[in-house]
Amino acid sequence: MTKLFILLTGYLLLSQPTYSVAQNIRSSVEYKSPRAPDIRDKDPTLKRCCEKIMKATPCIFFLHDRNGKMRFRVLGVYTHGATLFFLLRLNNRSSLDYDVDSIRFAITAAAGAKGLHPGSKALQPVYIYDSTATVPGFRRATTIYALRRFTLLPGRQLQIVVWERNGGRHLRIQATNNVLERARRI
Repeated sequence: MTKLFILLTGYLLLSQPTYSVAQNIRSSVEYKSPRAPDIRDKDPTLKRCCEKIMKATPCIFFLHDRNGKMRFRVLGVYTHGATLFFLLRLNNRSSLDYDVDSIRFAITAAAGAKGLHPGSKALQPVYIYDSTATVPGFRRATTIYALRRFTLLPGRQLQIVVWERNGGRHLRIQATNNVLERARRI
């Protein structure tokens, strides 16, 4: 029994992913309107919400993409006030490190066209929690992106694209309005 306990304890301690420090991203765009409060003033609240989300169990299992031995998953969509939180996981099952160039959110036409077209609208994150620039080989990285709350018009979809720096293992996930409407409350 003690050997099993030691084995499980060692596995848990050695398999924990490495996290970087939370970053506060401020956009140059002002978000003040009579209807929406200023989200940027609630950074402690956003950080607490992100810490709760990291402890939660995954609630979405069907949004994923794979390119080679890289896997990209949306583990959950959460909401708190005027903010949507996206729990994203990059899983690197190869020996080569994956250098993340950028992660972009955009609203595009639902025709499945590749790339960001002139009709697409890029969304800027309000807050990023535990962002990583590199996913080492045989490791995974979990990040939370906070965006202003939005819904999609008919015929539109949310596209989340991860670009690899100096590489071709780009990853893309397309989500519909149905996913956003089923966001969990924090």
